[in-house]
Amino acid sequence: MVVAMDSPSIPSALWDRRHVDAAGLSFAIRERRPEATAPSALPALLVHGNWATSAWWLPVMTALASADTERRLVAPDLRGRGATTGPDHGYAIDALAGDLVRLLDALEIPRAHVVGHSLGSAIAMQLALDHPERVATLAVIAPAWVDGMPPAYDRPDLQVALASDRDRVGDALRPLCGDAASGPFWERLVAESKEQSLRAALDNLEALRRWMPGATLSGLRMPRMVIQGGADPLVLESMGARAAEALRAPLQVLPGVAHAAILEAPAAVASRLDDLWTRGERGE
Repeated sequence: MVVAMDSPSIPSALWDRRHVDAAGLSFAIRERRPEATAPSALPALLVHGNWATSAWWLPVMTALASADTERRLVAPDLRGRGATTGPDHGYAIDALAGDLVRLLDALEIPRAHVVGHSLGSAIAMQLALDHPERVATLAVIAPAWVDGMPPAYDRPDLQVALASDRDRVGDALRPLCGDAASGPFWERLVAESKEQSLRAALDNLEALRRWMPGATLSGLRMPRMVIQGGADPLVLESMGARAAEALRAPLQVLPGVAHAAILEAPAAVASRLDDLWTRGERGE
């Protein structure tokens, strides 16, 4: 099932962002916080990718809210992106993971399910490596390269071009997002995605070149899952398979889905996350 990007099913309240001070930043976060939370239902932290914001998680948050009415969901805008403000440096993967740990502290969340998409998957994996006691389960979607970004993807000229002409951001993102790349929701999403600093975009390249956790990921013990779009033009299926191998995690391939499974197939993603979280909370 694909939620249409102009769907009115996304609650208007989820568009609202509030600010939380942590890690020297004023984090902008989108949050679903139910009135009653089951003791066993741990919060979930949703980490977006490059040239994106927390809004990319709205379809999944909506699908999760329909299936699970008792779980807190938190989706922040990362440093240098969206409405989060603060110093325009500190974009190494471990530094970005550290930002999120301090955000969890500020939100008084001792332990959470952690989910990352694209660049956010690297941050999520690093958070799990550095602070495994804070991560109940780990899910990565369209995973980053776990052995370092190949040189062919190191294109600072493209990042400069996007930052110089923000109207090109939508054109650059469209091939990655399949059928989701149209309609009023898409236009609003792109408008937010333009809110990214050039320094964040450029330092992201160096961060992904240097980030090579490889075999160390096999030491993670929390329940884990990799979700991969079968038609992803950026993260090829072999890359998803490599991440799954390194994590010793099952690989869930979504046929016909491109890079943005969280936009293209939110119900399928939500179903898999809900299953992972339930199993994790049962100790399976």
